[in-house]
Order: sequence, then C-alpha cells, then structure tokens
Amino acid sequence: MGSMEEAFRSLNTAGNSPKKEIYPHPVFARSSDYRIGMLELGLRGFLGMIFVVSGALKVWSPVQFQQDILQYQLLPYMATALLAVYLPWLEILCGIALLVRKYYRGALAILSVLMGVFLLAYLQALWRGIQLQCGCFGELFRQTPPWVVVVRNLFFLECLTVLWFLLLIRSPSKKV
Repeated sequence: MGSMEEAFRSLNTAGNSPKKEIYPHPVFARSSDYRIGMLELGLRGFLGMIFVVSGALKVWSPVQFQQDILQYQLLPYMATALLAVYLPWLEILCGIALLVRKYYRGALAILSVLMGVFLLAYLQALWRGIQLQCGCFGELFRQTPPWVVVVRNLFFLECLTVLWFLLLIRSPSKKV
C-alpha cells in the first residue's frame, strides 16, 4: 500500500460492500482532483499575493511609478499619469479576486492581458536600447537585471496560463 488512494480502497473493502465507497472527506475522493485543487490553490495564492504586493508598493509612490512608465517612451504624459494612479489599484483588486476566487475569470483575463502588455513593453524598450528600471515592484527591486525581469514576467504569465487551463478542465460545461 504505497499511495493514499490504495489505503482508502483497503478501508472501503473491509466489511463493506465494494459498491459503496467511504472516504474520510470529499476532497480526498479522487487524489488527482485533490492534487489539481492544491495546485490551483497554490498558484492563486502565489499570484494573488504577488499582484496585491506589487500594486500596494506602487500605490505609495504614484509619481515614481509614473516616472517608471515614462521611461518606456510609449505613452504621452497624461496617459502615464492616469496609469500611475489607476493601474496599481487594478492590480490590487485583481490580486484579491484571485485570492478569494470572486470574479475569478475576469481577474484572470485582466491579469493575463496586463502581463502580456508588460512583457511586450519591456521587450520593446530593451530592443530599442532604452536603459530602464521596470517599476514592477515599486522601489523594492530597482536594480534587477533585464533578463531576470523577462524571465520573471514569463513565469508569471505561465502561471496565469496554468490557471486558465485548470479552469477549463475543471469546468468543461461552463463557458469561459
């Protein structure tokens, strides 16, 4: 008896009919569902906290965040001012939505688009030879090497992709 599922099966067949299965908790009914659930919970918790902390660090210094956005040389001054004020709050709200699984699909969609845009904006700045600090975590990681920023953003985007995939396989009958 190597696995937990085999142990539960042996408990189920001892003195009971083989048709009726007794599990200590519905979560343990199928170990693959349990593992998928734990993966989803871990990713939601990790990404939710990342976006809440990232947004909170930028909320405290919108002027510095606006300067970080201006470094990319993509948007006019007024657009960067609006982004510097509202984008951190959007990140915080989406992070909370991931944590509590309320408005989950919307939060996943918004964060996936944001991560894609962040990654493309950073890559275009690197390609154009612009020396910049990404501003992803406010003042916390100011001197992060460019390759670390790209790998980190790709990792976050991949985690969001896994959450989308888990959403699709766990609720195939619902439209996503």
